[in-house]
Amino acid sequence: MPQLKTDIVVSALMRRAASAGAFSAILRKGDKDAGAYLLITRQVTKGEVIYTLYRPIRNIDGAPVWWPKNGLDQAAIDTYVNRRIDEDPDLWVVEIEDRKGRHFLIEPVEDDANLANAPKDSDPDMALKAAIKAVFPDR
Repeated sequence: MPQLKTDIVVSALMRRAASAGAFSAILRKGDKDAGAYLLITRQVTKGEVIYTLYRPIRNIDGAPVWWPKNGLDQAAIDTYVNRRIDEDPDLWVVEIEDRKGRHFLIEPVEDDANLANAPKDSDPDMALKAAIKAVFPDR
């Protein structure tokens, strides 16, 4: 099945956010045709900033979904993003600031409860690492 170019998908995501009154920004541009992207949501409530990092993974059935990682501070997000950029220089990073904390993704979003059946030693980045290993076997 053909996939939309990343720059089109990111533009659509940002337009959905803007039409709902949220602010969005591209923190890093990757490959416009086929780069993966991460989404960071930023919600400010009563002076507290709540961050959620959404990353694409495959669920137990092998279907692509977004997995939210809550409870991170800005430093933890920066560390994760920088590590991912080292692994994938074509990576896009998008941030949405919304009072309600909405992500505006139209693709399925999993939560930790849905991943409870996954083996305890499973790595959500396993598919990415396998793909990198297939392309760069000496890494």
